[in-house]
Amino acid sequence: MSDNSQPSFILADDLTGAADAANYFRTADRQVRVSFLTETPWDFSLGAPVVQVFDTESRACTSSEAIRRTILGSGELWQQFGHECHVYKKVDSTLRGHIGAEIEHSLLGLHRKLAILAPSFPDNGRIVRQGRLLVHGQPVHQTAFAKDPHHPILTDAVAEIVQQTTSLPVQILPLETIRNGLRAILQFLDAHGMERGILVADSERHDDLVTLAETVWTLPHSLPCGSAGFAKPLARIWLGSSSKVAPIIHRKTCQRVLIAVGSANPLSHAQFAYAREKQTMHAVELNPWKLTHSDTRSDELNRMMGIVSNTTAQVFGVRIGTERVELSKQSNSKPLENALAETSQAWISKAWTDSSDPVGVVATGGDTALALCRALGTNVLWPEGEVTPGIPWSRVETENGTVILVSKAGGFGEPESIHDAVLFLMKRA
Repeated sequence: MSDNSQPSFILADDLTGAADAANYFRTADRQVRVSFLTETPWDFSLGAPVVQVFDTESRACTSSEAIRRTILGSGELWQQFGHECHVYKKVDSTLRGHIGAEIEHSLLGLHRKLAILAPSFPDNGRIVRQGRLLVHGQPVHQTAFAKDPHHPILTDAVAEIVQQTTSLPVQILPLETIRNGLRAILQFLDAHGMERGILVADSERHDDLVTLAETVWTLPHSLPCGSAGFAKPLARIWLGSSSKVAPIIHRKTCQRVLIAVGSANPLSHAQFAYAREKQTMHAVELNPWKLTHSDTRSDELNRMMGIVSNTTAQVFGVRIGTERVELSKQSNSKPLENALAETSQAWISKAWTDSSDPVGVVATGGDTALALCRALGTNVLWPEGEVTPGIPWSRVETENGTVILVSKAGGFGEPESIHDAVLFLMKRA
């Protein structure tokens, strides 16, 4: 069950989400390209052998700007292909961002009517049960995501979150119906008159997502939306990747590795502390208060540049202090992320002068990864595999050298995830 003749595209709203979903579309005869050039979403000259991902970077921008970027990306696909392409709308597995508005305007731009939304990612502890989103068994609004500086999650009711930013009808598809198979789902749609709107699907296991992917195949003009968990079975159906094993990438060992933690999520900081405990590394912290004041910002950056110029550590870790959560509520957090990227870029440049080998980077938070890529002068990633489910690694080519980037959403992973990523990059696992 596949149609390799149609090109495949992904619309994502942040860089880590773009990379983790994209990775499942890489096969023996498909490369994957992630672009975050917001005014030039696609390069149609690449053809079907390249699955393209457009990161609109719209999660933290205004609703009107998110809609504009979404219409731009989806509209260009309609103009080029009409219905003759596969499109996946990637959303955050904890439903941060302008979820309803972006789904509605993706449908509009693609001339489609029905969206099937499955934010579940069972491999990373995200499931939807009776229309409610749980993270490792806890209602999402009772986790750290309730304190997200940009999009605090205040309820676990998926339909309620979606309806905050759309006027489209929203209907919950219960798990019992999904477990009864494709025919039961189609009967449910008929019974509820769901020709137009957003269908919020329960799903607790990978098998549930497979059934939903088969539903998308049966309804070719529907729009699948969700996390990287839903992307995996869709890729198998659309590209036939179950019968095509992606080639093993022979990458060089990274002799130097940078850890950059810009996420406000406490899990990322716990992972940073674990890595610091388990291996030899030079760990430093940017003071967010100093970075947000013009009279102290230069001094703080100069302090960091002095540390970078004098360190000889193979593993260098830098993070924004946890006070950034309160600061981000009060003002734009970009100065913090840009400072982290500037410090990281200086360390990477120094590492390249010592060796021609690729430099390894572990970046947590989509804004962190984006700011770092821009500091390195690149607008494209090439995902190549996973360290663990939901934590991809990508090749980043710059004018000065190659970076092997492990990008991790702030709330993803286990306590040892950053440590394991460093071992992976240095081939010490």
